[in-house]
Amino acid sequence: MKKILLLLFLVLNLSDSFAQKTVFGWIVDEYGSPLANVTIKQSGSKNYNLSSTDGSFHVFLEEHLGQNLIFGKSAYNSIEIELKENSEIPLRVTMPKSINSYRLNRSPSQSFIKANKQWHLGFYFDLMFPDFKAFENELGKENIDYLNRQDFAFGIELGFTKKRFYHGYHLGLSFGTNTDNDSITKEVNKSVFGTQIGYKIIDSKRLSFMPNLGIKWYKYRLFNYDENSKIPLNQHLDQRRDLDLRFNHIVGYLGGNLAFKLKPRNKDAYNNAYWSIGIYGGFLFKIHPHPIIYNKRSRLTSNEKVSIKNYNFGIHFTGNI
Repeated sequence: MKKILLLLFLVLNLSDSFAQKTVFGWIVDEYGSPLANVTIKQSGSKNYNLSSTDGSFHVFLEEHLGQNLIFGKSAYNSIEIELKENSEIPLRVTMPKSINSYRLNRSPSQSFIKANKQWHLGFYFDLMFPDFKAFENELGKENIDYLNRQDFAFGIELGFTKKRFYHGYHLGLSFGTNTDNDSITKEVNKSVFGTQIGYKIIDSKRLSFMPNLGIKWYKYRLFNYDENSKIPLNQHLDQRRDLDLRFNHIVGYLGGNLAFKLKPRNKDAYNNAYWSIGIYGGFLFKIHPHPIIYNKRSRLTSNEKVSIKNYNFGIHFTGNI
């Protein structure tokens, strides 16, 4: 009797094994990287397996049940594949990532964006307010008028934000020329270099506001040169021709930056690129009282001071990636 029962048990198990077939293959994401721990389940059964670290898998199918395989993994779209007689084995399955899986009842774009470093390339116009009146006796009224002229410096700024902290560097240039002074050309080139740090206390979907602290290095270069190719030496010396002075003035800056974000047209919640337009303004304070003055070769000394108006403002247009 025992031998009969043992034989019956072996026959039943053998019949079950013949009723199964093995399906194998690889699972990758949308970029071709292997996916591990993907659940592969036969439709209509409790039969399942998991993919390995290299994305490979195998599963035994019961032929009397549905011939569909369901592939599932958290944060990825589930896929169901119907196996047919002409299905190519091994299978290669691609699972795209699910954007909705990150939502969790909150804005995924904000949590995703703020966790990463963001780069900024901006274009700005900065209004300059120098006052060189103390040097009028040495340089003459016409030269002082051109040094004091209020100009917009057009510039660029490169910076980055990480965890709302901002750090940036900027360079601006402004050019002015006058040729209505007999045969002498008077030219003033103005430039500004600087760096600033800040913290975005407001960083919403459309607005950002950032108090910032920085240093601005204003450079003024004054030229006086003769338009003629040949002039008498005594005339050149009498009229102070061939003047070339460089004034350097370093000031501190404390202010704020308000920007309106121009979001891209696409609706991808994980696209953190956008343009912004905004204004900035703040308070200027002197770091050193006297300007640093050079001519072509020498360091020049002076007891005179360059006055500044204690406010600064401008506009900017920035690309954020």
